[in-house]
Parts: sequence; structure tokens; C-alpha cells
Amino acid sequence: LAGLLGTVFPVLAWKDTAGTPYLSSAQQLYATGDDCIDLVFLGSSHVFCNIDPDWFWQQGGIAAFDLSVAAMDTTSAEYHLRELFKTQSPQVVCLDLYSLLLGREDEAFVYRNYLTMRPSLDFVQAVLDYAPQGGAGDYLLRWPIVHTRYRELQAFDFVQYQPSRFGRGYDYYFIVNAVTQDPAAVATPRVTELSAEGRAWLDTIRALCEEHGSALLATITPMVVTEDQQAVLNGAKEYLQERGVDCLDLNLCAEALGLDYAADFRDEEHLNAYGAQKVSEYLLQELCARYTFPDRRGDARYALWEENARYAAHRWALEALLQTPENDPAATLQALAACPALAVAVSVPPGLTEPGSDLGALLAQLGVPDDALAAGGQWIVQDGRVLAAVPAGSSGSASVDLDAVSTLSITDNAALLVNGVAQVYPLGTFTLAAYDPYEAEVALLRTFL
Repeated sequence: LAGLLGTVFPVLAWKDTAGTPYLSSAQQLYATGDDCIDLVFLGSSHVFCNIDPDWFWQQGGIAAFDLSVAAMDTTSAEYHLRELFKTQSPQVVCLDLYSLLLGREDEAFVYRNYLTMRPSLDFVQAVLDYAPQGGAGDYLLRWPIVHTRYRELQAFDFVQYQPSRFGRGYDYYFIVNAVTQDPAAVATPRVTELSAEGRAWLDTIRALCEEHGSALLATITPMVVTEDQQAVLNGAKEYLQERGVDCLDLNLCAEALGLDYAADFRDEEHLNAYGAQKVSEYLLQELCARYTFPDRRGDARYALWEENARYAAHRWALEALLQTPENDPAATLQALAACPALAVAVSVPPGLTEPGSDLGALLAQLGVPDDALAAGGQWIVQDGRVLAAVPAGSSGSASVDLDAVSTLSITDNAALLVNGVAQVYPLGTFTLAAYDPYEAEVALLRTFL
């Protein structure tokens, strides 16, 4: 029975610490080699939405990591930092202070904060500290919670979601929502004295960093704050400064950041990817003015950061693709060529174009054989290579296994099948269907009549 439960448990286990299903900074941490992380950003979604470690890697070869969980409360932050210190010796820990404004969140947030940690005495103590009045038993055993997940299991429960192996804790959001910040709320001189629990938490984080030889810097990333919230944060800044810990309150630096409240926010509490780049650049300059970080680029031990950089480039290129006009095949093809990770199903009717034409050159750049364009057909191409083909007028189908999760098929009746589920498009049309292996989903489907 123990062997059976031990085999089934990894499938049923909770795997989500961020807003995106199956994206887990805990799994990313456990996949990282010992003593690789030089810079840590610790905190809630205000970290994984607002600070992009890839920017630090691209600009300076800094091995940064977001140790970030949605609605990370103070207990969770302490024990995730303890978990990190078991294998890592970061030079600097940046603690986001938003956890001081959080209460006890709903059940899903509790699962994210506690059920993705590996079993250990620290995990037991974290649960006991979180639920001292009882009710900790289910979290400690885990099984009573996760055994109800049978009907919601998906492929990534059986095969690890790729970014949760190489990702560095960040989650990409390109949503744009305009927000409004009251300048008077940010600039308030009011100071709310921290509670005893808040002071104890900051003292514990500071002591952990001192014990492990890591410098501590506090941060407050941009969000829309009320005067009451800012007063609490002012109390935290004052308490830390009395103990020699600096705090970068980026709400006070909107002009220096170049922050645009109409374009750089996902919602009132989180930045989008455009705003996160501005914050990351500002933090990069501030941190490099205080500390000297080694440039890890080219070091084989940091292959996860290199792989994450390729994923970051993919996400930005994919967003550029999605922004192209839906009725512009040339712009779509040019953008697809900049997304080599995508597997693209191409349907070309006979006589659509000839080899050497402008459209033919773009299709050939994507990987469609130039000499087959006049006759038409269907192809699955990826990174300039043909993975499967069905010539026009032939019967049958062709399939390709992209990885352990994704099987794509094309058929003579103009359909793309993803793991047996059809994405049908009209016969005799020029159609492009882009499949994203990272997300295991069709990212774009466009038909040009």
C-alpha cells in the first residue's frame, strides 16, 4: 500500500505556486543545482509579476531567482527562505514587504504556499506555525487533500511542465489595464507601527540572512496603494532602517522608472511584462551600485538560466506574433519565423502561390518546401524543418510526436489534431495553426480566404 501511494502521489500532488497552472517556483528551486543562485527576490505575486530574473541574466549574467508564491504570507516567506538556504548561498536577498499587508487567504492560496514544499521538519514546522489552533493534520498528511484531484488531472500532472524545470520564478503577463494612483496616498507621511508579529517576521528574515551570509534589502514593487497600506509599509521601512536594512520603495520612484500607469499594469496590484522590464532595469542599477555580482554567462552550471533565456525570447516573440493583424498573412508568416519553438500546421490550397513569389519565400522561410507550393498540401513545420506532410489530393494523414505531452496530426480533410482533438479549418483555404509545445495548446489559428 505504501508503495502504491508513493507511486500515485507525485501525479496527484499540488504543482502550482503562481497564477499559471502547473508553474511552480518550488519545483524550479528544486531543479536548480547547489550554490547557483546569487540574487533572490522573495515574496508574493508582486515578485513573480513585477521582477523578471531573465533581465538580470541578459544584462549582466546575474543568476537571479524569484522565490515567489501567490499570496505568500509571512510564515510561508520565512520557510521558503529556509528551504532555499538548504541548497543555495545567495549574495543578496531582496524581501518584498507586501506580505505584511496580506491576511489569511483562501484555500487554494494555502495549498500553493505549503503543499509544494518537500517533506521535511521545516515543512512540518511551517504548517504548525500557520495553523497553530488545529486543522494542520490534512496539510501535514497531504493525502486527504490531493486524493480528490482524480477528475481534474491533466498531462502536466504526469509529465512535468517544462518551465517548472528551467524557469526562474517569473510569470509572463502581457495584459494591459490602465490604473490610477493617488499621489497623496503614496506620499503620505503617516506611519503605522508594525504589529509584534510583523516585527518578529522581519527580525527572523534578517537573522536568517545574517546566519547564511546574505545581504538583505527590502523592496516594495509598484502597485496602487491606499493611504492606510502605505502607512503600514512606512512603518516597516522605518523599523528596518533602524536596524540597518535599506528599503527601495518603487512606488516613490515612478518617474525614475518611467512607469506608465496606462500601459505598464496588468491590474491594480501587478505589473505586466512591459512594466516588469522597467522595474527590473531599475533594480539592476540599484543593486549593482551596492553589490558586485559575478557574470555567470558561459558557465555550464548555469544552463537553466540559458534555457530560461530562450523561453523568455519565445514568450516575447509569441506576443509579437499575436499582435500582428489577423488579415495579414505576410506579417503573420514573418512573426512565425521568429518563433522557432512553435510547431506550425500549414494548409496551402493548389495554385495559391508559386515558388519565388513573396508569399512563397515567406512560406519557404517557415520550412514549407518551395517545390511543393504550386501543388499545395499540408505540412507541420518547426524551426525551418518539415516534421510531417500530406500532399494536396492525397488521402490519409501524418502525425508527429513533439514530446511526451504533444502529438500533432494533419489529415486530408483539412484538420489539425492535437492529441486526437480536431482543430478544423475550411477546406481549400490558406490556414496557419501555431502550436506552443511549452503550453501544450494552439496559440494561434488563422485562415486567410
